[in-house]
Amino acid sequence: MKKEYVVVALLDTADIGDRLVQWPLHLTIVPWFSYYEPEKFLDEVRNIVNQTSAIDLQVSSQTTWGYNTVNTVQYSISLHRLHEDLLKLAMKHGRMNRTGNDYHGRSYTPHITHQGRSRVNEGQRIKIETVYVVERDMSHHVKTVIEKIDLK
Repeated sequence: MKKEYVVVALLDTADIGDRLVQWPLHLTIVPWFSYYEPEKFLDEVRNIVNQTSAIDLQVSSQTTWGYNTVNTVQYSISLHRLHEDLLKLAMKHGRMNRTGNDYHGRSYTPHITHQGRSRVNEGQRIKIETVYVVERDMSHHVKTVIEKIDLK
């Protein structure tokens, strides 16, 4: 059974084991990837996230990407550093999902995709205090929160 993982900051809270039938508002930190040793990966993610301070962000303008309406967020060196550290980890023993190739590294543009009536507004301030690792079972397309890690 093939599984993929994504690292996100949810704007609402969730618990380990929660199934995400529809995505809540979130900011993707590392897009979908496969990893061959999930437990080892989670240990290393915990180590990186626990050394990272909470990240304050401000929501920027609304735009359309393909079929999605999104709001980007203003540049944050802390967020980009967290993205780069977790991306290196994901690529060390895993591989990026081919659709994720446009959304990481130099192409990383942090954003929050509108979800139905749920959205953020330009100028809104958000604080990332928790990072979630979500697992997707590709045979059933079920998304489950498998880890919830607080930043320091």
